[in-house]
Amino acid sequence: MAQQLNLELTKVQGAIICPFDMGNGKQQDFICLPVGQNNVKVVEKTETAQDGSQKVTKRCFWGLSVIKSQQPKPSKLKDFFSTHFVKPYVSKADYSAMSEEQRKAIPILGDIQTHKDELYGGGQPMMPQQGYYPPQPQGYYPPQQPMYGQPQQPVYMPPQPQTYNPPRQ
Repeated sequence: MAQQLNLELTKVQGAIICPFDMGNGKQQDFICLPVGQNNVKVVEKTETAQDGSQKVTKRCFWGLSVIKSQQPKPSKLKDFFSTHFVKPYVSKADYSAMSEEQRKAIPILGDIQTHKDELYGGGQPMMPQQGYYPPQPQGYYPPQQPMYGQPQQPVYMPPQPQTYNPPRQ
C-alpha cells in the first residue's frame, strides 16, 4: 500500500529544536519533546547478561489518533491525496471532560497521504463517480442520473425467472 505519514513535530506541545555538539566539532540539531505532557509512555526493561551484569533500556511509546478525512484532498506530492489526519491521542474520559475550546486546541500534527492508485483501487474508482456504479444485486437498476445532485429512488425490477436446462445425455 502506497501511503506516507507526515508529522510536523514542532506543533507538539513544548517541542523545541536544540543544537547538540556531536563531539567531533560538528553540531547536529535535535528535537526535544516533553514526555509527561504529551502522553508519551516510557517503559524500562532490565536485562541480565550471562556474567550477571544488568542492562537497563528505555523504550518510548507515543499514542496518536488517526482520523479519516470526510473528503480526500489533493496533496502537495504528485499523485497523492491526504486521506487521514493525525492528532495526539486523548482518552474518551479526558476528551469528555474537556471544554469545547480545549478540544479545538488539540493540534493536528500531520496527515496520511495515499497514492491515487490505492485510493481508487488501481484505476477502479472506490467512490461513485459519474457513470460508475458498483456491482448490485440482481433486480437493482441504478437511477438514470449520476449520484451527484438530487438523490433519486432506485427502480426495482423483479428478477427474471430462470429456466432449468437439464444436462444432455
